[in-house]
Formats: sequence, C-alpha cells, structure tokens
Amino acid sequence: MVKTTRVDPEHPPYFFLSYARIDKQKDKPVLRTFDAICEHLMHLTDFPDDQEVSVGFIDQGMRTGTDWSKEVMLALSLCRVFVPLLCDRYFASDFCGKELDAFMRRELDHRGPDRDSTLHAVVPVWWSPPDDQRLPKAVAALQTYDFDMSDQYHRVGLYGLTSISNRESEFGEATWNIAYEIKRTARDTELPPGKVRTPEELRNVFLDEEEQ
Repeated sequence: MVKTTRVDPEHPPYFFLSYARIDKQKDKPVLRTFDAICEHLMHLTDFPDDQEVSVGFIDQGMRTGTDWSKEVMLALSLCRVFVPLLCDRYFASDFCGKELDAFMRRELDHRGPDRDSTLHAVVPVWWSPPDDQRLPKAVAALQTYDFDMSDQYHRVGLYGLTSISNRESEFGEATWNIAYEIKRTARDTELPPGKVRTPEELRNVFLDEEEQ
C-alpha cells in the first residue's frame, strides 16, 4: 500500500517514479509496481524504515496547468534515480515530458558541458511495448535495460506482466531486477542534489523545438 510520500532532504528517495496518470482506479497497477519496487529496495539498501518517508517517490495528484506541488519539485531535485514508465500515453503527457526535463537539466548542471555524458541516472521501464518508430529523441538517446527478463517483458511490457494472471512470478522478477538496477545506478552515478526548479522553467522534451 503506497504510503503518504514526504520528501526528507536528509534521506532523499532512491527513485522518482514518473508515469502518465489516468485516474485512481486505472492507476492501481502503477501503484502496485511502485510498492513492489520499494519493498525490494528496503531489502537491498539501508534506507531507514520510517513510516513517513518512503524509499521511492510517486506523485498521485491530478495536476492541471502549472499546478505542481512543492514536494514534486523537491523530489526531482533530490532523488538519486529517475524511473519513467514508458508508453504512448507517457509520450503524450506534457507533465511527464517536463519531469524528464527537470531531471535531465539537473544531470547537465552536475556534469557541465565538458563532462562525460554517457552515464545517466535514468532507468527507463517499458510500461507497454515500444514502437521504435515513434520514440521521442529524448528517450531514444537513453540507455535501455532488459532487466535480464525473457522476451515476454518486451512483448507485453511491465503493465502486461501486472495484468496477466499467469505472469505473477515474472512480475516479481521484473520488479526485483528494476530495484537492483536502481540501486546499482544510484551507486555508480552518485548524482548530487540539484536546484529546485519551477514549472515555468521546464519544457516538454517530447516535443520538437518548433512545437514548444
């Protein structure tokens, strides 16, 4: 069960789960996935067991316009790893495009223009099967992971594994592997906290420059 997410700068979340919202009922598979990854990370790391602070961050609010909570912006500036749930709905979301922009700007601020840019603290997860012909440039440039999964993950995505009754063991394996990759990426990148940005500073990275 997802607990109320409070961001504590003393214990920054290991990951920010970015997803395209539908409504509370239809988003239940996302929340189940978040819970599973959090549970695995609590066993894989020494993150404190605090009833008010979660090892991961997920925004369950339904935002409109520039209605971004301070907790969301703070989490984007502090989280160690950014985990987008990629699907067509994600690419169509202005908020998701701006969340990714906020994190990528933070990475760029840390690296600087002359530093190696091949290592990203972004762990993309395919929520539904990809269409390589339709990938936004910002996503195509990211490293992808198969999480040591069978072809089933690539055929149906993580959402498919949550929905097909006989795939429960594969869902458990997938979320464990994602949690492990989050831990490894956090260790290898050591991304420091960044600037807390405002929504007005951000752009939707899924749109071409002329569409902004």
